[in-house]
Amino acid sequence: MYFKILVLCGILAIKNGICDERRAVSFVPEVADHITKTIKYCMVKHDNDPKIIELVRQGSYGVDEPFKKFIHCAYYKSGYANEDGHVLVNKVIKAFPKDANIEEVTKKCSTIKGEDAEDTTYQFFKCFELNAPIRLALE
Repeated sequence: MYFKILVLCGILAIKNGICDERRAVSFVPEVADHITKTIKYCMVKHDNDPKIIELVRQGSYGVDEPFKKFIHCAYYKSGYANEDGHVLVNKVIKAFPKDANIEEVTKKCSTIKGEDAEDTTYQFFKCFELNAPIRLALE
Protein backbone atom coordinates (compact mmCIF):
# COMPACT_ATOMS: atom_id res chain seq x y z
CA MET A 1 0.00 0.00 0.00
CA TYR A 2 2.70 2.50 0.99
CA PHE A 3 4.71 1.58 -2.09
CA LYS A 4 1.73 2.43 -4.36
CA ILE A 5 1.34 5.81 -2.65
CA LEU A 6 5.07 6.52 -3.00
CA VAL A 7 4.99 5.63 -6.71
CA LEU A 8 1.90 7.80 -7.26
CA CYS A 9 3.55 10.75 -5.47
CA GLY A 10 6.67 10.26 -7.60
CA ILE A 11 4.65 10.28 -10.81
CA LEU A 12 2.81 13.45 -9.75
CA ALA A 13 6.09 15.15 -8.82
CA ILE A 14 7.63 14.34 -12.19
CA LYS A 15 4.47 15.38 -14.07
CA ASN A 16 4.40 18.71 -12.26
CA GLY A 17 8.07 19.46 -12.94
CA ILE A 18 9.25 19.11 -9.36
CA CYS A 19 11.79 16.47 -10.38
CA ASP A 20 12.71 18.12 -13.67
CA GLU A 21 16.42 17.44 -14.03
CA ARG A 22 16.86 19.35 -17.27
CA ARG A 23 19.39 22.16 -17.16
CA ALA A 24 17.82 25.53 -16.39
CA VAL A 25 18.75 28.11 -19.04
CA SER A 26 18.17 31.86 -19.01
CA PHE A 27 17.61 34.08 -22.01
CA VAL A 28 20.68 35.72 -23.50
CA PRO A 29 21.42 39.01 -21.67
CA GLU A 30 20.51 41.18 -24.67
CA VAL A 31 16.86 40.11 -24.49
CA ALA A 32 16.35 39.01 -20.87
CA ASP A 33 15.31 42.42 -19.51
CA HIS A 34 12.80 43.07 -22.30
CA ILE A 35 11.23 39.62 -21.92
CA THR A 36 11.05 39.94 -18.12
CA LYS A 37 9.22 43.27 -18.41
CA THR A 38 6.84 41.80 -20.98
CA ILE A 39 6.09 38.80 -18.77
CA LYS A 40 5.25 41.10 -15.85
CA TYR A 41 3.02 43.23 -18.09
CA CYS A 42 1.15 40.16 -19.36
CA MET A 43 0.69 38.77 -15.85
CA VAL A 44 -1.06 41.97 -14.81
CA LYS A 45 -3.01 42.34 -18.06
CA HIS A 46 -4.49 38.85 -17.80
CA ASP A 47 -4.88 38.78 -13.99
CA ASN A 48 -2.56 35.81 -13.54
CA ASP A 49 -1.36 34.74 -10.14
CA PRO A 50 2.37 35.48 -9.67
CA LYS A 51 2.75 31.75 -8.95
CA ILE A 52 2.49 31.28 -12.71
CA ILE A 53 6.19 32.14 -12.98
CA GLU A 54 7.06 29.34 -10.55
CA LEU A 55 5.05 26.94 -12.70
CA VAL A 56 7.12 27.88 -15.75
CA ARG A 57 10.38 27.70 -13.76
CA GLN A 58 9.51 24.12 -12.82
CA GLY A 59 9.22 23.22 -16.49
CA SER A 60 5.47 22.90 -16.28
CA TYR A 61 2.48 24.73 -17.73
CA GLY A 62 -1.13 25.60 -16.97
CA VAL A 63 -4.08 24.42 -19.03
CA ASP A 64 -6.66 27.13 -18.41
CA GLU A 65 -7.62 30.09 -20.60
CA PRO A 66 -5.86 32.74 -18.46
CA PHE A 67 -2.59 30.81 -18.82
CA LYS A 68 -3.05 30.52 -22.60
CA LYS A 69 -3.75 34.26 -22.82
CA PHE A 70 -0.66 34.97 -20.70
CA ILE A 71 1.59 32.81 -22.90
CA HIS A 72 0.32 34.38 -26.12
CA CYS A 73 0.66 37.87 -24.67
CA ALA A 74 4.23 37.20 -23.52
CA TYR A 75 5.34 35.84 -26.90
CA TYR A 76 3.45 38.38 -29.01
CA LYS A 77 4.22 41.52 -26.97
CA SER A 78 7.90 40.59 -26.72
CA GLY A 79 8.06 40.11 -30.50
CA TYR A 80 8.58 36.32 -30.50
CA ALA A 81 5.23 35.41 -32.09
CA ASN A 82 3.06 37.00 -34.75
CA GLU A 83 -0.62 37.97 -34.49
CA ASP A 84 -1.66 34.47 -35.56
CA GLY A 85 0.22 32.97 -32.63
CA HIS A 86 2.99 31.37 -34.67
CA VAL A 87 6.40 31.79 -33.07
CA LEU A 88 9.22 33.41 -34.98
CA VAL A 89 11.52 30.39 -34.96
CA ASN A 90 14.86 32.07 -35.67
CA LYS A 91 14.19 34.81 -33.15
CA VAL A 92 13.24 32.28 -30.45
CA ILE A 93 16.41 30.27 -31.10
CA LYS A 94 18.58 33.40 -30.85
CA ALA A 95 17.00 34.31 -27.47
CA PHE A 96 18.80 31.36 -25.87
CA PRO A 97 22.50 30.58 -25.54
CA LYS A 98 23.82 28.47 -28.44
CA ASP A 99 24.60 25.55 -26.13
CA ALA A 100 20.90 25.25 -25.20
CA ASN A 101 20.46 23.09 -28.33
CA ILE A 102 16.85 24.07 -28.94
CA GLU A 103 16.88 24.44 -32.73
CA GLU A 104 15.30 21.09 -33.58
CA VAL A 105 12.57 21.19 -30.93
CA THR A 106 11.75 24.84 -31.72
CA LYS A 107 11.28 24.04 -35.40
CA LYS A 108 9.24 20.92 -34.64
CA CYS A 109 6.95 22.65 -32.14
CA SER A 110 6.42 25.69 -34.35
CA THR A 111 4.45 23.60 -36.86
CA ILE A 112 1.57 22.99 -34.44
CA LYS A 113 -1.58 25.00 -35.16
CA GLY A 114 -4.10 25.63 -32.42
CA GLU A 115 -7.75 26.64 -32.56
CA ASP A 116 -6.87 30.34 -32.50
CA ALA A 117 -3.83 32.59 -32.03
CA GLU A 118 -3.68 32.10 -28.26
CA ASP A 119 -4.00 28.34 -28.56
CA THR A 120 -1.34 28.18 -31.30
CA THR A 121 1.19 29.97 -29.09
CA TYR A 122 0.17 27.82 -26.13
CA GLN A 123 0.55 24.60 -28.16
CA PHE A 124 4.07 25.68 -29.12
CA PHE A 125 4.90 26.46 -25.49
CA LYS A 126 3.50 23.14 -24.27
CA CYS A 127 5.37 21.18 -26.94
CA PHE A 128 8.58 23.05 -26.14
CA GLU A 129 8.21 22.41 -22.41
CA LEU A 130 7.62 18.71 -22.96
CA ASN A 131 10.40 18.17 -25.51
CA ALA A 132 13.18 20.73 -25.03
CA PRO A 133 16.49 19.54 -23.59
CA ILE A 134 16.42 22.54 -21.24
CA ARG A 135 13.90 24.30 -19.03
CA LEU A 136 13.41 28.02 -18.83
CA ALA A 137 15.05 29.73 -15.86
CA LEU A 138 13.06 32.90 -15.38
CA GLU A 139 14.83 35.39 -13.15
